[in-house]
Amino acid sequence: MLPMVGVPDTLRLGLAAYRDVFGRAEGFDPISRYVSGLILSPEMAGDIVKQLEREGHFPRAHYAFDNGVLNLELSEAIEKAGQHGVSELEMSRHLLWQGRWRRADAVAAGLRQDHAASFRPVQVRCRNGETKTCWAFTQVVRRKRYGRKRVVIVHEQADPQDAPRFLLTDARHWESRRVIETWRYRWASEIFHEFGKQVCGWEVAQVRKEERLPATSA
Repeated sequence: MLPMVGVPDTLRLGLAAYRDVFGRAEGFDPISRYVSGLILSPEMAGDIVKQLEREGHFPRAHYAFDNGVLNLELSEAIEKAGQHGVSELEMSRHLLWQGRWRRADAVAAGLRQDHAASFRPVQVRCRNGETKTCWAFTQVVRRKRYGRKRVVIVHEQADPQDAPRFLLTDARHWESRRVIETWRYRWASEIFHEFGKQVCGWEVAQVRKEERLPATSA
């Protein structure tokens, strides 16, 4: 998972100029990871993946992303490296479903109405070692430009009336449990979110571009 695997050397060097903002070294690396995974533009995420794979420190780590980060270049970079990624998919994205291009939320609504039993209980292992039951439907579908991907529609309740989460992965051979568990590791970065928001005040500034870093971190 990109926010957890470490800080690419280029980012570490780039942020070194702001090292004096942090009172302790322990606070610098988490913020650097926060910058790595969440603040950089989607276009830069592909370059980060290429660098991480080139450095080869985490050969068994797969990637998990917010839906705002996923783009075609990033997806291709992950696949070319022989790795897999899981991303949340916006409900407005179109999928080729039964010969027609339909929005993801329309597909989910149709399943809930006509085939509610297709959402199967899945025992998911959480990061704390506990297990949680989700109800999921999964199928390999086609996305425009991206080709064939596995989509997993996830509900937290047995009666699928809660808002579903849509997950997308290039790992077409994965079962829904593995896709969900991989995605859940993404939330470990919330530790860094909290640090950046409460200690550095980045939530107020809504940092999205690196030129905003000096004003935000001051």
